[in-house]
Amino acid sequence: MTAGRALRIASHHLARIGEEARIALPRECCGLLLGRETIDGWQVTELVTSPNVAPADRHDRFEIDPQILIAVQKRLRREGGAMIG
Repeated sequence: MTAGRALRIASHHLARIGEEARIALPRECCGLLLGRETIDGWQVTELVTSPNVAPADRHDRFEIDPQILIAVQKRLRREGGAMIG
């Protein structure tokens, strides 16, 4: 088996993800990981949070707000970068 490419994420991003998850409990939290490709994988450079707009069962399902998703996609096309998670 070969080693996969790394996903690098700073501790302050991990802390924010943990905080968003605590706030959302008992529901799923939502968000996007933005970043860039590096030689050995991906580097997360920004987090974008989103309300969970899943129509039902938000405790074990999630859906990112389509308006946020489209806005981020447009910005990435304009400014560069990638949605990596």
